[in-house]
Amino acid sequence: MIQIPYGRRNAASGGGWVPTDIGGCVLWLRGDGLVTKDGSDLVSQWSDESSVGTNHALQATGSNQPLYVADGGIGLNNKPVIRFNGSDNFLVANIAASYSQPITLFMVWTENSRLEQYPFAVGTSFGGNMWLQYYSNSMLSLIPQAGGVKYYREIPISLITAGIWNGASSEIYENGHLVGSGTPNSNALTGTLNLGVAYDGGYGGYMNGDLAEIIVYDGLLSASDFILVEDYLENKYKPYISEVPIMSNATTPSGVVTVSAQNAGYEGWRVFDGKYDGVGYTSCWYYTSYPQWVGYEFSGTEVIKGYRVHGGAAVPTEELTGWSLKASNTGAFAGEETILDIQIGQDVTSMKLYTIANTTTYKYYRFTVTAGGASQFVLHTLEFDSRIP
Repeated sequence: MIQIPYGRRNAASGGGWVPTDIGGCVLWLRGDGLVTKDGSDLVSQWSDESSVGTNHALQATGSNQPLYVADGGIGLNNKPVIRFNGSDNFLVANIAASYSQPITLFMVWTENSRLEQYPFAVGTSFGGNMWLQYYSNSMLSLIPQAGGVKYYREIPISLITAGIWNGASSEIYENGHLVGSGTPNSNALTGTLNLGVAYDGGYGGYMNGDLAEIIVYDGLLSASDFILVEDYLENKYKPYISEVPIMSNATTPSGVVTVSAQNAGYEGWRVFDGKYDGVGYTSCWYYTSYPQWVGYEFSGTEVIKGYRVHGGAAVPTEELTGWSLKASNTGAFAGEETILDIQIGQDVTSMKLYTIANTTTYKYYRFTVTAGGASQFVLHTLEFDSRIP
């Protein structure tokens, strides 16, 4: 397991570092790299820049060609992307060699739909060899056969996913955090690689979103090399990330989570546990009266410019709908605090981003639930972000 939150590392892979500086790079596609397109920016070839250099992703049929977009938006640091329309766009690469597990994949992407879709799929039948699949119930999985590796996530703004196919030690990482592990099958990376579809359009599952960069290594990377790749991608794309580390209790690994009231098994720190469990009552904080607050004390200070909220109650009558976000440098919250945001009448059944006009560093942040269901409210996820312009 490799788990180091973004924004807390040295930029060791800065300067002229490239993914091929690590041995075993067998596929490297990047939106700002070698892309063959026509006058309408339809992509016929996305060229492999790995050490192999021949695993190009191709599409000769004009109606199936994805779109090159020079500016993928602020969520991907305005870098170029290859955009798939969700209905008939896909690329296919022929992986001539056979690479057995372990295999390490890094992919920078966005999804714009909750429909079932396949940004990365190896194989020519539904059984497949190695898949990264996004289910319609917000579940991302490596190889859906034999149980796979799964975790639940609402639609992200931007995402750096790392998938490690390694038998019983297979894992999924999201923006530097380990979010899932399990035992998928032991198939190899070989043959037809489909980008943006399950397999040659025969099954469907067309991707509705953007691919910015894909890097694949034949083998398991050391912890230091894994971090080098993630540093390279983080520094380049600057994804929206939480400044709060994944918490396993109120004080681990760092900082302090405080809460006004909680129930056993549904403590306040669970809103920072990095688990995106869809809806229900797993991995959440809930309580039965208003107002109630949960707060985080940073080890230092942070300028928080935005935050994400996911309620995710099992029934609509238990959704939170109103709250405030306050900040302080004393932790007293006795009149000295700054009100950063107030929201009423909100729908956070899926993850939503809220930006705030803040340029001041604070040590303490407090999220107070002021309105919601008549019986109780549920809060699955709260993330604080310092990188939103």
